[in-house]
Amino acid sequence: MLTNIEIIRSWYEAPNRDSVAPNAEWLITESFPAGGRYVGLPAIFEKFFPQLHSYFSEWESKVSEMLDAGNCIVALGHYSGRAKLTGTAFTCPFVHIWKLSNGKIVQFRQSADTLTIAQALSANATTP
Repeated sequence: MLTNIEIIRSWYEAPNRDSVAPNAEWLITESFPAGGRYVGLPAIFEKFFPQLHSYFSEWESKVSEMLDAGNCIVALGHYSGRAKLTGTAFTCPFVHIWKLSNGKIVQFRQSADTLTIAQALSANATTP
């Protein structure tokens, strides 16, 4: 059986629905694209992720550090991508807090630099 940090490390390599508990909760910063609370696999995988990716032509989440606190894993890193509407590229920091139980992700809490992303999404932004 994988450790909690191994589960999260593998999530960043290839997100896998099987690693998420059926009643998992995704808490996305309100001012982030598709921000809000999502509960359950359909809400996370059929609503949140498609909504999020509808804003971007390119998207990457890169982790620079992971902190293991047992049933809680904290990931520090950055998002990078390109806004579909404006073509503007961006990079911004994030903090992800993952809670796990019995080898499954039960909660994901995200915090990120929403101003940088909002600027990239703005029709007033210029392409670099």
